[in-house]
Amino acid sequence: MPRRIVDVSRRLLTNDTFAYGVPLAFLAIGLIAQLMASINHDTAWYLHAGGRYLEGGMLYRDIFVEVNPPLGLFLTLPPVILARLTGLFSVHVFVVYVYLLIALSLATVWWVQQADRQSPPVLRRGILIVAAAILIVSPADQFGQREHFLMILTLPYIIMIARDVVRGTRTSWPMALVFGLVAGVGFALKPHYLLVPLALEVYRLAITRGRSSILRAELLGLGTALVAYAVVLYLVTPDYLTRIVPYALEVYNVAYRNPLWINLLRVETFMLPLGCVVHLVTRRRQTAPHAGDIFLIASASFFVAYVAQMKGWDYHLYPASVYLMLGYASLFLNGLTGRRENKAEIKNNSLTPGVAVAALVVAALLVASDASKFGYKNRFTDIMTPYVERYAANGSIAVLGANVWPGFPMVNYSQVGWSSRFSSLWLLPGAMQKRFKGAAKNHALLDEMEAFTRDAVVADFSSDMPDLVFVDDRDEKTYFGQVRFDYLDYFGQDPRFARIWSDYVWVAEVVGFDIFRRRCAPGC
Repeated sequence: MPRRIVDVSRRLLTNDTFAYGVPLAFLAIGLIAQLMASINHDTAWYLHAGGRYLEGGMLYRDIFVEVNPPLGLFLTLPPVILARLTGLFSVHVFVVYVYLLIALSLATVWWVQQADRQSPPVLRRGILIVAAAILIVSPADQFGQREHFLMILTLPYIIMIARDVVRGTRTSWPMALVFGLVAGVGFALKPHYLLVPLALEVYRLAITRGRSSILRAELLGLGTALVAYAVVLYLVTPDYLTRIVPYALEVYNVAYRNPLWINLLRVETFMLPLGCVVHLVTRRRQTAPHAGDIFLIASASFFVAYVAQMKGWDYHLYPASVYLMLGYASLFLNGLTGRRENKAEIKNNSLTPGVAVAALVVAALLVASDASKFGYKNRFTDIMTPYVERYAANGSIAVLGANVWPGFPMVNYSQVGWSSRFSSLWLLPGAMQKRFKGAAKNHALLDEMEAFTRDAVVADFSSDMPDLVFVDDRDEKTYFGQVRFDYLDYFGQDPRFARIWSDYVWVAEVVGFDIFRRRCAPGC
């Protein structure tokens, strides 16, 4: 059976209709499915904040006060601008925009591999199909996240590195420069991810025995993108460096950090070292082992970056997972490229069909595990939308809570305003935990953060008084640990907020959230 699977797979990949039809089918079906699905809460928040930015808001002052640097927001601006110019729904424009980027990324991967006529066609075509799967199927509920953009922008660069290492060639200077610039934008999304190009350069130096120049066009492009972004941070968003970074360093990991065992309780924790061992054991029998080297090095580097963040969130693991899929797929494809018409030649010069098919099964299961999520779902939005439609139609809402998902994507799909500069009150959980545990060392900074949060909430409610407010009243609030915290008691100690709040009446308690409407809000 494994030998038959290998033979059938090889015949399919030598068929042009199948090899190029599958990625095109992924693009078409994926686009339709995503247009019918819901966007995730983080992406929805970026789309909303992008609109506020175009209206003249100041990042990290009166809009977009959050822990992440602004590059993710900048990447969402093109569809927001186009939606405003055309009157189309920004979420749908964003989906089409991302799919255009995916199509361009896949076309670039195809171009890079077509230029390498020495590699077996089944390897080139197989990598293209897997690339389509990891960019279209694997994101599932993570579609449009920063890590998804990271993969779209950096995949051609890493495929180029793999090809150049295998053949000892160099991509043309202008193309390599463009690949480096684009990849630099992707890696700049988070500083942790710079470990990946660093690890690949170490590998390249080892393979070439130190003969590889560090002044190559792609590295110059990558470095240029990073330097340009640093300048933008300093000139365009100085408040991020002077306010948000010190605040985040003080409290963010206190609340949003998970124990190591939670981060490691993943199938990738076991399948990554297994894949590396199998790859090393069979490496001398592979037709193109360098591709597997690079995919697994990238996966291991992304996995280290995932663990370093210590959050355990799915989208943080996505880059490591998809390069692991490419690593196993490479093993399988090497099993196909080693096949010969003369079966006597197979014995010592190729992977056994069993190893190849086992690698295919692992890669398929990893993809299927992501696809089984069937896109993003938000039960809170489904339950609360009727209240928004009744009490805040054509108005605005706010949430007093530490999660993004109560407000988004409900704001986008209900097309109401958002009366806050925060996606969530992310500063409070860490500050409260530090005070509760007596672990605060810089009390002045904590006082400053709390004063900033109270002033911001009062200012936002005063300038755009929300028609409907959802208040997290759960006994165990997310990210607060053992701290029992009451948002209304906390903010009610400020006379300014108390005066504002006197104009609100309780409507209902639903799934742990109290709903309040403004007395003069529509429908009252």
